[in-house]
Amino acid sequence: MWKTQIKKLQRVQDTYSSVCGLSMFITDAAGAPLTRISGDQALARKIWEQPQPSLQERLAAIIREVGWKLRPVVYQYLRGPKMIVMPFKIGEQPAFYVWSGMIIEKQSRELIRRIIETDFADDADDWRRALDLVPDTPESLKDELVEKVAQFADIASVWLGQAQSDEAHARDLKRVHDLFGQAGAAEPAVLQTAAERLMAAAKLDFAGFAISGEDERLCVQYMVGGEDCEKLIGAQACLGEGFLGQIGLTEKMGYWEDVTWDPRRGFFTDKGLHPQAFVGFPAKIKDQLVGVLFGGRFAPGGITSESIELGRLIAQVLASQLNTVRLEEAASQQMARLSTLLGVAQAIVDVDDPRSVLFMLADVSHHLIQGAFSCMLWKDPAAGTGVQAISRGMTAEQMEHYAQDAAVRQFTNRPEGTLRHPTVFEADNGIVVCEVPLVCSGEVKGILGVGLHNEKEVAVYRPFLTALSLLGEIRLQHLQGAARLQDRERTGLLHSAMAEWNEPAYRETVQALELARRFAQKLRLPEAEIEELSEACMLSGCEPAFLERTAGSHPGAKLLRDARGLMQESGPKPATSFSMKAQVLSLVLRYVRHRENQAAIPCPAVEPELRQAFAAFVQGERVIESLISLREARGAADADTEKDLPSPGLMESYIPLTPREREVFNLILRGLSNLEIAEKLFISTHTVKNHITKIYEKLGVSDRTQALAKVYLTGLQVKI
Repeated sequence: MWKTQIKKLQRVQDTYSSVCGLSMFITDAAGAPLTRISGDQALARKIWEQPQPSLQERLAAIIREVGWKLRPVVYQYLRGPKMIVMPFKIGEQPAFYVWSGMIIEKQSRELIRRIIETDFADDADDWRRALDLVPDTPESLKDELVEKVAQFADIASVWLGQAQSDEAHARDLKRVHDLFGQAGAAEPAVLQTAAERLMAAAKLDFAGFAISGEDERLCVQYMVGGEDCEKLIGAQACLGEGFLGQIGLTEKMGYWEDVTWDPRRGFFTDKGLHPQAFVGFPAKIKDQLVGVLFGGRFAPGGITSESIELGRLIAQVLASQLNTVRLEEAASQQMARLSTLLGVAQAIVDVDDPRSVLFMLADVSHHLIQGAFSCMLWKDPAAGTGVQAISRGMTAEQMEHYAQDAAVRQFTNRPEGTLRHPTVFEADNGIVVCEVPLVCSGEVKGILGVGLHNEKEVAVYRPFLTALSLLGEIRLQHLQGAARLQDRERTGLLHSAMAEWNEPAYRETVQALELARRFAQKLRLPEAEIEELSEACMLSGCEPAFLERTAGSHPGAKLLRDARGLMQESGPKPATSFSMKAQVLSLVLRYVRHRENQAAIPCPAVEPELRQAFAAFVQGERVIESLISLREARGAADADTEKDLPSPGLMESYIPLTPREREVFNLILRGLSNLEIAEKLFISTHTVKNHITKIYEKLGVSDRTQALAKVYLTGLQVKI
């Protein structure tokens, strides 16, 4: 059973490795491998396959250094590459570790190259090639990778915990089989056998088993000892009532003899039975009473102490076997769910339509759980402010009503700090609803809601629903561009990073971006070409070699290569050799970089008509800027002098920001995220968003990029 679970886990690991682009495997707490290595990252495999010391010895040393922390650890290996180490436990003890790598950060790449030259000189070329194949990992992508590895660890914990539980169940079953000879028996046969063994071992005239119900009553379910004894089947006793009720209440063994005049035997005499001695043993599973095994004698005389001890043992074994039978039933159901989950994991990879993924999640959750309903909600960008809803077991009216309520509950009013927490509540119609969020880029984008029959089912089905939603989440993210950074997102990340490590170049890209958009709009270029021009401007501050490694196939990078090639031409060239976009971009970049040296601006390879149009456009822009400068300067000494940036302090003078808004905007200019701003100012992210919205309104912009552009292009400055 353990090997079977490992094989299934290996397939899920292969899927996660492919989605994350990392090499992954699992070991135990001693570093011994449990799964084989997934993924084809050359650098990771070269590191894992180093002969001395062995991989297990190296991992064991890392485990001793990292220790036991129930959270991901980003560990720096070999003074450069980083790996994600995710410990997870089964029960209360740490048991396994997920290893994922390698991650390369831009600032450490050159250091790693030097290490390769010194430590791996014999095959440095192979190491360099392997290193070059690994792209730089920005901080935001690293956070997403850490989250995915933690998700996989959660799934592995559930599966391996089930496998260990199955192994323990098998051992218990063998022990019970040795005593009862009923291995594999269903619950009715187990109870009957226990009663027969008690009656034979203690030399009793009758024996039976009363099961504990949810209404705090004991109900006799099985009896042996003759036809008269069968009259007791179905009889009920409240806790504390009679001999049975007293044992059920105290949960302790009870023995009474010479009970002819004891009123507590009325439970039996009402059915025509007149015991002279009575004994009973509580059967408990994990300190929870499941019933009472009891028996008695009609003839005078007591029951020997040896018989009582043997009866106690039979009750203990009965409880163990009942636990085994019930756990086997639960394990069988769990295995069915896990097999279904594996099937979904394999099938969902082949689904290329987000709508089909939603149908699959709704169908699987409804048919396997057999609940009142299932409903899948997803915030589809194409639906605007609406959500896409797919349900099973609901009418159209019910689905619309539920979707409206769930959208407010999960998308609008979701409490902070509960991003991935499932929500359980009882609906007006008495149905217990479990809602599991699907998270994308730090935001709840979808909800899988399932109607259950009672609260007990929540504990049974919540792990399955969570794993199912994670699989759907990963695939939907992948299909809609959130699992892997799309071209526009990659451009934005590179542009934001540039503000930190090369601010002058960043300022040039912002100026080029605004200038190119306005000139392209004046030329009435298509919106798609304007967007491509904008992305090329954002990338223009990057070195060509860096762009080739990180965004070689990006349309904006290709356009930038053409523009740079055009800028290197010293003589006229046929216009058909370069697109209109490339010519516009070359003019803009030359102007921004050589604004002070007008002679360096002309591009002889650009069409003459386009050069003239650009010159007129720039002249018009310059006149407008001059007028603004004169009005803002209020009689400055040299009104005709062109200034790219006004003096510091204009932000405070002309943009009425509150002191708190100015603090927030200072941190925006430093490149901090909303979460980092909240932590630095000791306020909530919600409050940060409110401040940013008001700042955008006062600046007359709609996003962070426009706000930064306005600061750099119009001269608005704040003291940072």
